[in-house]
Formats: sequence, C-alpha cells, structure tokens
Amino acid sequence: MVGLAGGLRWGARAGALLLGAGLVASLTATVQTVSSSSSFDAVGSAEQVYVTGLAQDQSASLVAPGGTTLSTQSADAQGGLLFRNVP
Repeated sequence: MVGLAGGLRWGARAGALLLGAGLVASLTATVQTVSSSSSFDAVGSAEQVYVTGLAQDQSASLVAPGGTTLSTQSADAQGGLLFRNVP
C-alpha cells in the first residue's frame, strides 16, 4: 500500500511538472509572437505615456478609447517620445 501511495504521489508530481512545463512553453511562444509583431513599446504611467523603439523623427499619435487623437509627436534621436498631461 505504501508503494502504491508513493507511486501516486510521484505520478501527480510528474504530471504537475509536465503541465507547468507546457504552460511555460506556450507562454514563451505567445510572448515571442507578440514581440515579433511589435516594432515599438508604449507604456503608461501617472498622466504620462512613453514610447521607445521608434525610428528617429517617426511620428506617433496618442489616441483616446473613442478614437480621438489627443496628441501627435515625433520621436527623438534615440527613437523615444513622451506624452505628458494625459487625461
């Protein structure tokens, strides 16, 4: 009986390990797919949005959920820009 219980515990651990490995593999594939399709990063903060990974002088617009353009700016020499006072 002890051998059977130990075997079940080992089987459950092995199953959990395989499930975890599968989840990590699928998340990694998803992240790589999303990253490869995006040529820039935009991150929001308190009343600010910054963008990196643009080409120098490339323009980017900050668009409200309703589709209204709030602001348009050109990237600096390093390919970044900052929108301030975002409502």
